[in-house]
Amino acid sequence: MQITPEDAVSANLPRIEAILSSGFSIDRLANETGIQREHVDQLLSRKLTSAYSMWEAKEDAGKLDKWLAEYEQEAAQRPAKTPTFNTITALLAKAHHEGEIVSITGGVGVGKTETCKAYVKEYARGYDRPGAFFVEFTSADKKLTSALESILAAMLGSTTAHSRQSSTLLRVLCGMLKPGDFMILDECNYLVEKDSRTIDAVRDIHNKTGIGIALMGNPDFDKKVYGKNGDFDALASRALRVDFPASTEGDIDCWMQWKGLGTSGKAVRNELVRIGTRPGSMGGLRVLNKLVDNVLKLNQGEPLTPDLIRQFSAQFGRA
Repeated sequence: MQITPEDAVSANLPRIEAILSSGFSIDRLANETGIQREHVDQLLSRKLTSAYSMWEAKEDAGKLDKWLAEYEQEAAQRPAKTPTFNTITALLAKAHHEGEIVSITGGVGVGKTETCKAYVKEYARGYDRPGAFFVEFTSADKKLTSALESILAAMLGSTTAHSRQSSTLLRVLCGMLKPGDFMILDECNYLVEKDSRTIDAVRDIHNKTGIGIALMGNPDFDKKVYGKNGDFDALASRALRVDFPASTEGDIDCWMQWKGLGTSGKAVRNELVRIGTRPGSMGGLRVLNKLVDNVLKLNQGEPLTPDLIRQFSAQFGRA
C-alpha cells in the first residue's frame, strides 16, 4: 500500500533524502538507525508491503526522526556564505537548470566541496523526484567501471551491483537519470590521472540525458583537461570553465563574521587575510578554520592576537 499524506509516518523523509543525495548511503543509514534495510527502502519510497505494518513503519519512522535530530545537531555548523560560496552556488544553479556542464577548479580549501554539499541539501534528488546528488571520487575510480559504480551508488544511496561491464553500467545510469537531475562530480582529477580517460564518460552521459553536470577538480585536473595538448578538447569545448585559485579578502571577511571574530580588530583581520588568501595547501578557508580552532582551543579565555596566530601557524607549517 502507498503512504498517503493523511497517514504519513514521518514528515522528515524529504530531509533524510537530502542527506542521502549528498553522499550518505542507505546502507549506513540502516546501520546507524537499526532499521532493516528493506524497511528503509519502503519508507523512502512511501510504499509499504503487506508484510510491513503501519505500526512497524511508525516505530521505524521514530528511529529515523531521532537519528535525523542527532545528525543535524552534529552538522549544525553550515558553510560560511562567502563571495566564493555565492559565485559557485550561482554556477551550479545555472548548470542545473539549463542542463549545462560546468567545470569548477581551484586550490584546496577555497570551499568548493562544502558549497556543493550545501547545494545538494537544498535541491536534493529523491526517490521519485529529480534533483542534485553529489559524487566524490577516489583513487579507486580511475577505471570507467569503478567511476560509474560510484555514481550509481551516490544516486541510489547504495552499492547495489548492476554489472561489471562499463557499457551496461552506462546504459543503466542514463536510463535512471531524468530531466531535472544534476550530477556534481568532485575530485575529478582522479579520472584523468596518468593515462585514464574516464572523464570522457561525462560527455556520453550529457549527450544521452541532457542533464546538468558539475565537474570539480584541483589545478592538475584543470591543466590536464584544458591544457595545450588538447587531449580532452571534446569535453573542454562543452564545459563552462571557472577557476578559483585562492580565497579572497571578501571570503575571509565573511568567514570572520560567521566564525564570530568580527570584533577581533584590524591587526587580527590582516593576519587572517594574509594566511587565508594564499593559494595552494598553505592557505584557504579550510586551513584558516583549522588553525583558528586550534588557537582558541589551546588558549581558552585568551583573546585572539596576531602573535598567537603566527605562533600556531609556524607550528603547523603554515607560517
